[in-house]
Amino acid sequence: MITLPRLLAALTSGLLLYVISPPMNLHFLHWVSFVPLLLVMREDDPKGNFMLGWLAGYSAVSTLFFWLAESIIRFSNIPAFLSLQVVHLFAFAVGLPYAIVFPLAPRLRRVFGVGWVFFLPAVQVAVEFVTPALFPYFQGVSQYRVAPAWQLASVTGVYGVTYLVMLTNCAVAELIIATRAGERPTCGP
Repeated sequence: MITLPRLLAALTSGLLLYVISPPMNLHFLHWVSFVPLLLVMREDDPKGNFMLGWLAGYSAVSTLFFWLAESIIRFSNIPAFLSLQVVHLFAFAVGLPYAIVFPLAPRLRRVFGVGWVFFLPAVQVAVEFVTPALFPYFQGVSQYRVAPAWQLASVTGVYGVTYLVMLTNCAVAELIIATRAGERPTCGP
């Protein structure tokens, strides 16, 4: 069941992707932007997780690419109302990868324990790699002003930065989840 707090967490994660991007450029928030979404993923609610992942993606894409409506109006003969519908359809489709990646978190945690923090970022990178997009948005590009990220990207490409951003989000979420459950997060037996 999708409760209001879970809904707000998904929207928060999605809208944080807007504020980390130009013109605001609060890129440092990207290192924890997915934590709210990861915290509300529940193993007993796969459909709800899918919807929350999609909602986070939809809210991110619709705010990041709001400018498309103006471009459609300016460079075509499509009225404003229809151009907004095009943006919503675009956000609907491009938000779907979020609905694929994030619902895997509870299952990966159950199967791999704390190791899920390494697997979910790999899934994100794989999805970014295979997802065709008219306007691709790689998670790693948010760090374009961070010199160490450029250095990492010179070796691994944007996918290495994406992996590191996702790894940090997952590690912070795991720390919070384990602390709430009274567990001690460990990386070994």
